[in-house]
Amino acid sequence: MTQHDGITHVNLKTLIGLQALGRMRRPTKTAIKSPLQGGYRSKFKARGMEFSESREYQPGDDVRAIDWRVTARTGKTHTKLFEEERERPVFCLVDYRQSMFFATQGRLKSVLAAEVAALIGWRAHFAGDKIGGIIFSDTVHTETKPARGQAAVLHWIHQLSKHAAWEDNHPTDHSEDALTAALVRLRKVALPGSLIYILSDFRLLTAQAEKQLTLLSQHNHLVLTHLYDPFEQTLPQKGHYPIEYAGQTAVIHASQSRYRKNYTAKFSDKMTSLSQLSIKLGGQFNSLDTTSAIEEIL
Repeated sequence: MTQHDGITHVNLKTLIGLQALGRMRRPTKTAIKSPLQGGYRSKFKARGMEFSESREYQPGDDVRAIDWRVTARTGKTHTKLFEEERERPVFCLVDYRQSMFFATQGRLKSVLAAEVAALIGWRAHFAGDKIGGIIFSDTVHTETKPARGQAAVLHWIHQLSKHAAWEDNHPTDHSEDALTAALVRLRKVALPGSLIYILSDFRLLTAQAEKQLTLLSQHNHLVLTHLYDPFEQTLPQKGHYPIEYAGQTAVIHASQSRYRKNYTAKFSDKMTSLSQLSIKLGGQFNSLDTTSAIEEIL
């Protein structure tokens, strides 16, 4: 395999080529909360770009906004309300910890994460949104400030493909605090009203990490995207399977049906827990495995 084969290492040409898919299906513009001007209709009522509704006149309303037609029909003074157009920044939190550099089928979870993050960037671009994010490993994290335009997406893609985690000699120690630390930092840099995608296998999702997700969800919309390898969901048929991970080799013994059932149940419990957490946060939950075609990511 070549270094940039799109299987064990992200392929820069593939990420740039996702521009076509990003253009094909543009996101629906929905009401959001954000203090920035832009292309999304806000829940805030104000003088703005688009008429929303009429209601009875209240002291302090702008007399220039009186709806004379409704006033004449009802016999009561009504005023027009407008929806102010506002912007929705898009953030990605991309997990490049050691557990993401694993796959038995398709491509590494980290490669899949890069593809999803690149596609999100292109979709944001064609929606007129800013794209930014944080890419974190066990020891290193990089930040990209939100920006708009094709150059911003290409810069984001460059960060995805050049992160230190792709180096062959990246550290093997797995920090339990890496995800929590990344979420803490995300709370500091994400603008209120942002659409935040979290791309991870959610390994070592601690109570502290869930607390940070809860705090993030108070001012943003979260999309939890769980990335996994089919081997993590279901063990293959009976046998002994050597697994190499972080420079170490282990053997999985799948000969006992009870062990295989417990293994599958544990994964199912994790999926249920993540889904319920997403509902609690008022967000969305998606799940993709390493064999998913790029077109399925949409």
